[in-house]
Amino acid sequence: VAVQLTGTGLGTTGLDSVMVVDAPSGFSSCAPSALVSGRAGVCATQVASARVNSTYALLNPSDPLAGTQAFFQVTFQQPGNYCVCYRPNTTAPWTTLLTPLPVAVGVPANYTVRNNTNGTHQLIAVAFPRLAELTPLVDYVKIVPSSLVCSEATPPAWGTAEMPLTTNYDVSFELPQTGTYRVCYRLGNLGSYAPVGPLLSIGADKFSAKLLNGSVVDVASGQRYHLYFSLNTTTPVYLTVSFATNLTAASPEPVWDYDGDESGGFDNVRCVGGICRVRSYGQPLLLWFHVTPRPDLVGAVNFQVLFSAVGYTPLQVTIPKSAVQGLFTASFAQVSPLNLTALVPWVIQYNLGLTGNTTGLVIYALNNTQFTDGLLMSLGPATTWVPASNTTNGSATITRCVAVGAPSSWLKCSIPGFFVASGTQLKVQFRFTPSPVFAGPLGLAFNFTAPNFTTLVDRPSAVALGVVWNLQLQTNCSKYWVLPAQNVSLTYDLMVSAATNLSLTMPSALIKNWVAWSLMTTNSSQGFVGCPAVKSWTQCVINGSRATCSIPLRAVTPSRLVLNFTLDKNATGFHLFELNFSASNFVFPKQSVLLQVSTFDYNVTYAPIPQITAITGCINKGITTTYCSPDGNTPLTLTGSNFMTYGAQVVVGDTICSSVVHDPQTPDNRLVCTGYKQRNTNAWVDGQIVTVTNWVGGPSANSIIILINVVPEVYSVRGCVNSGATTTGCNGSAALTIIGNKFGWNDSSISVLVGSANCSVVIRVNATVLVCPGGSYAGVGSGNTVVVTVQGVASSNQTAAVVSFASTVTPVVQQVTGCKDCSSVNCGLTGVASTLSTVSCNVSGLVPVTITGLLFMPITTVQFTATNYTVPCTALTRISTTTLVCSNYTMPASMTNLPIFLRVNVTSNAVAAPSAEVYISYETACGLSWNLCSGHGSCINNSTCSCISNATVGFWLGTTCERCQAGYYGLNCLSECPGGASNPCSGHGTCSDNLGGTGQCSCQSDSQNGFWTGSSCAQCQSGYYGSTCTTACPCSKTGTASCSDGVLGSGACQCYNDSTHGYWGGSTCQVCANAWGPTCLNSCPGGMANFS
Repeated sequence: VAVQLTGTGLGTTGLDSVMVVDAPSGFSSCAPSALVSGRAGVCATQVASARVNSTYALLNPSDPLAGTQAFFQVTFQQPGNYCVCYRPNTTAPWTTLLTPLPVAVGVPANYTVRNNTNGTHQLIAVAFPRLAELTPLVDYVKIVPSSLVCSEATPPAWGTAEMPLTTNYDVSFELPQTGTYRVCYRLGNLGSYAPVGPLLSIGADKFSAKLLNGSVVDVASGQRYHLYFSLNTTTPVYLTVSFATNLTAASPEPVWDYDGDESGGFDNVRCVGGICRVRSYGQPLLLWFHVTPRPDLVGAVNFQVLFSAVGYTPLQVTIPKSAVQGLFTASFAQVSPLNLTALVPWVIQYNLGLTGNTTGLVIYALNNTQFTDGLLMSLGPATTWVPASNTTNGSATITRCVAVGAPSSWLKCSIPGFFVASGTQLKVQFRFTPSPVFAGPLGLAFNFTAPNFTTLVDRPSAVALGVVWNLQLQTNCSKYWVLPAQNVSLTYDLMVSAATNLSLTMPSALIKNWVAWSLMTTNSSQGFVGCPAVKSWTQCVINGSRATCSIPLRAVTPSRLVLNFTLDKNATGFHLFELNFSASNFVFPKQSVLLQVSTFDYNVTYAPIPQITAITGCINKGITTTYCSPDGNTPLTLTGSNFMTYGAQVVVGDTICSSVVHDPQTPDNRLVCTGYKQRNTNAWVDGQIVTVTNWVGGPSANSIIILINVVPEVYSVRGCVNSGATTTGCNGSAALTIIGNKFGWNDSSISVLVGSANCSVVIRVNATVLVCPGGSYAGVGSGNTVVVTVQGVASSNQTAAVVSFASTVTPVVQQVTGCKDCSSVNCGLTGVASTLSTVSCNVSGLVPVTITGLLFMPITTVQFTATNYTVPCTALTRISTTTLVCSNYTMPASMTNLPIFLRVNVTSNAVAAPSAEVYISYETACGLSWNLCSGHGSCINNSTCSCISNATVGFWLGTTCERCQAGYYGLNCLSECPGGASNPCSGHGTCSDNLGGTGQCSCQSDSQNGFWTGSSCAQCQSGYYGSTCTTACPCSKTGTASCSDGVLGSGACQCYNDSTHGYWGGSTCQVCANAWGPTCLNSCPGGMANFS
């Protein structure tokens, strides 16, 4: 504010000064009632006001001749009442001017936006209250950036100008840029600009967003939220949708679409970097967002979505009732050796994984009669099991499981407060002792639970084997050295831990026509004393080459088994007689006894008796050979002594060899026999006695049993959901265990057929157990019989061993890799497809692609398909159940010029995998096959793009039509730069064009090219004129009211001619016109009209 003083002798010394002080409270004038030295004492007793911007000011004389006028300038920071103090020199006392100086607000305290809009490029009317202090057409208003202050020197915001207050008490502006601004107001020519009201926010429209019914916001870990929104904007705008980063998984990235079909929709758009870009046309939108919450979250999530756009107030929406259910993963492992007996403590282990943190892990075990001493649980491997509640033992914590439910059907195992971290593998162990009188499947079942977790139910396959004690031949009660046609009696003592039905088989070749058994038991701890007489006999069954006896045994009861049979009258010499004991869920040691059949007369002199020491020719095992063909054509070589030099006879089983050749070098010690085809090839015998008789009639003193056509036996199969000898509900992932007999040796050729498909991997555990690992077999439906083939001989008793496959067994396609992935190229795929697919494959199809997934069984085919096209994989390698490699998938010529994505389809075991967002694409000279010429042109001769150039699709340019033509901008290359595409920015600036351009011109501003302004750079900057805008107006700044500037301007100066600004003249308004003084305000004597 300029404060003018009138009087005499003002400012003549050049040392006069003034001071502004706060007026006393309740004042009526600046003079108090008491005077100090004859002068008012306000200025003598107070200091300069803290509410002004300077303490002292030198008085500026405005009337140097008479000294009657002087002024000083001061800026008041706050309104209020002030007093002015005057001092004629630096040593004189301060004098108080009695007239008070009241300072009002000066400018209006606030404003309103009259037309209720504040977007960019919109006319905004800033209205002020109708105060008496405001003068329309005299007061001025300007808008400045909020980072600057309101002052005379601060220029208006870009794209605006100082504007006078209209008679409607408002001022209208159009702001091209968003941001916050200050509204500055000046009262006519009094003082300078001051801020009015709050900051003005430009571009702050509001969103309207509502979550609709149908949204899925309660999911399992790893699954996606499906958020259905109704969204509205007041203007067309590109809006950004993002999700709370601390709650959102980085992969797979979010996807948005209109139809909610993320898996098969055509309109899916991938949100790059987790940010979704959506175009709104100022009308209501219905949108789906598919986003995955962080997989380690468990329970309520309070998931948040943020909507933002240029010119809009950001809107954060919290999704109500959003939650994630945690998941368990559990793999079963038996820590103790497999197939433990029921008489020792068992320790089983689960490797437990969780998708989230929890302190509420509770495991329920089906209360089982096999838990004879209860059930203990250890969270972590235990070294010493202490049967107490919540006992810490090293790194493990042990608890005893307690009965819950009615009537105590479950055991609850928990350790309150035990923390399990997400992603860790917790080793959970259970210890129990099965019933000592039990043998068979234990029937275990475990339910894993925790708050906000989906319960996992598992039923592990665990079998307790029975125990066999003291199975041995009682030689003192047995008779196995006999004369021809005498009875053989074999007595065995044994005891078993659980009741079972014993099956005893033996070869029948030496037996005349019958075999019988008798069983005795005793409760005496001393066992049997002596050799009690047999009171009754039970006949065994002879079927072909085997005799079979079925004998019931009681649990933990000493038993004596007596076998009685008569040998063939021709069976003389020594015979190794093998007996096979077997029972379900028991393992018996093999038993053999050497039978000797001699003659009556021990004083007769015999011819040299042949001795056989070894037989070779088929699969040799020790002194014998096995798995010989029943056709008898495989040569057998017999080694021994006393074969004589010619004429020996060899008998194999029931057949005399048709050809016996003595070795020329050692005829007495080596024979070769062929032509010993068995009389009944369907009689699957497994023990054929070989004897030699020399030409003098001496039969061999000993014989060796060889194995011809040994038939494997399959008793049961288990591994999935076991029921008797069968297993059901298989999906190919669990290992199959085949239990039987005669499964050869480790070097035997063994195969397993499940239904119509072979197991690709067969593990021989021993002669009674085979394993087909998970993923090595496949099948469909029920009734898939298990057939075991050993050395070319297939089992024939396997009708009960059946595998049934779950009806839902299907392969799963998860990903394809091998060409380029979407992180290295802008593949055009969105959502999960962009992370699971491979693109830009060579059209030859010879670059191997790897397909990963689940349940890829041995019978698997792969095709890559799209509408009207099917590309088969003609070179497929199955690596495992989870990995396939395709190395030949040549692109058909008919596809060359078409944009194609080919879906990966896998058919395994005649079951097709469900459609997955997994694709491949080819690359041509015109770009990717799915996006030829970037979608903005046509491919000519598969080599050159002809780009579109029209007002409908856009004006495109580039090798693959990937950018806008010069002078066009925007995502569709449809918008022309100001001044037109042919002459952007009127030739006087640079346009922000191309896909990411804004269309704004950066105008030239230099002496060579001109000083240009305006949205299209078609106007001269203020103060410049002429067709090139290079000439500055010559006008004086003090005396010039305006200059004829602009492209059509002449540069002529329009001078001030009033009592406020002065009376100026001259070509540049630099001299006074009929006036005098530095401001040309003083008129000449006689008046302006009579100055001459």
